[in-house]
Amino acid sequence: MLINGITFTLFALDKNFAINGRRRIPERWLLIYSLFFGWLGGLVAQQLFRHKTHKQPFKSLFFLTIFLDCVAVTLYLSRGALFH
Repeated sequence: MLINGITFTLFALDKNFAINGRRRIPERWLLIYSLFFGWLGGLVAQQLFRHKTHKQPFKSLFFLTIFLDCVAVTLYLSRGALFH
């Protein structure tokens, strides 16, 4: 929950900075926080603030973070099932 809240806040701040012409949060940081299981907060912020929903390659990389997290959880759960 904490990482999702942080990621949501980063996306919201970046949108605000973009609107006000301020220095932006680097995309790599948005993606790093998304990769470490913060993608749900990022996804909610994207939809709520209409931010970075069409920009490529960010959009593809963002969805890659979701895919990689799903693979990691699946491997973790299947590995646990193998050893029980």
